[in-house]
Amino acid sequence: MDLLNNNFIAFWHATARHIDRKTCVACRNVSIIDNMIVMMEKYANNLEDLVEEKTQQYLEEKKKADILLYSMMPVLVLRLFIFALLQTRNMGQSPT
Repeated sequence: MDLLNNNFIAFWHATARHIDRKTCVACRNVSIIDNMIVMMEKYANNLEDLVEEKTQQYLEEKKKADILLYSMMPVLVLRLFIFALLQTRNMGQSPT
């Protein structure tokens, strides 16, 4: 949540610097509410871009983790089977 708040504050300050009411004729005729709506739309679009970027990063990391897991899994499964086989043989039971 702090990332969103900091992001909004930075966006707000950057947008406010670009609005010069004395030189912008269109800005004089637009109400404060309209300006706020425009800024909130820009902020929402910016958030959507951030969400998309973070989602892509997540999917890339998940893919790496899955590849690592699947490359390790057969060895782990084999080791567990051998361990279970040895344990049951020591007990005199069948592993199945």
